[in-house]
Amino acid sequence: MLSKEIIELLSQYGFTAILLTLLMIWLGKYLEKNRQLEQDDRKKERAYFSREIKEQRTLFGNTIDKFDDKLDKFAEALNTNNSRLERVETDITKIKDKLETRD
Repeated sequence: MLSKEIIELLSQYGFTAILLTLLMIWLGKYLEKNRQLEQDDRKKERAYFSREIKEQRTLFGNTIDKFDDKLDKFAEALNTNNSRLERVETDITKIKDKLETRD
C-alpha cells in the first residue's frame, strides 16, 4: 500500500519535488531539535550562574560581616586609646600646673 502511494506521488509530483519535501521535513525536525538543545543549554547556564551568584553573595556577605566586626573592634580600640590619651593629657596638665606653682 505504501509503495503504491509513493509511486503515485512520484508520478504526480516528480522525484525532485518529493526529495525536496522530505529534505524540508528532515531539516525542520533537525532545526527544532537544535533549538531545543540550545534552550536546554541556556537553562543549564542560567541555573549554574544563578547558583554561582548565590554562592558569591553568601561569600561576600560573610566577608562584609567579618569586616564589619573587625571595624567595630578597631573603633573600640580607638575609643579606648583616645580615653587613655585624654587621661595622660590630663595628668600631664596637672603635673605641669604643679610644677608651675612651685616656681
